[in-house]
Amino acid sequence: MAGIAERLKKRIVVEEGPDGHWLWSGGWIFNAGGSMHRPRRVVWEVFGPNKGHIPPDQMIISTCAAENCVRPEHSTPSGTKSFVLKKRKSVEPVVPPRPKSKKLSRAQRNKVLTTLRVLVRALEAELAKE
Repeated sequence: MAGIAERLKKRIVVEEGPDGHWLWSGGWIFNAGGSMHRPRRVVWEVFGPNKGHIPPDQMIISTCAAENCVRPEHSTPSGTKSFVLKKRKSVEPVVPPRPKSKKLSRAQRNKVLTTLRVLVRALEAELAKE
């Protein structure tokens, strides 16, 4: 379970505050030791209040407004799909922020290329001496 827990943590964005959401940023199916499950179910089994296996007829249902929240305290086990029908449908899912790409400016790119050219010439000179 330690390997699964580490893989889960890499895909969870934790919001600030005592009741902050654990926003799932991975795919909607998670490979947990060779079996495929929804991330909320695997997080419940690994970090939930009653750690361990959940019967296959039980579903883990989100009780909060964020559809992609996998925090065990914001979920509950349910044996029926009726709970899903009772949930509010007007709430938009909370999407975790994506990391911004770090693009180099033209001057930075030119500096990197110049440095690489100098290094290549130095290596070629060393190889030519041998």
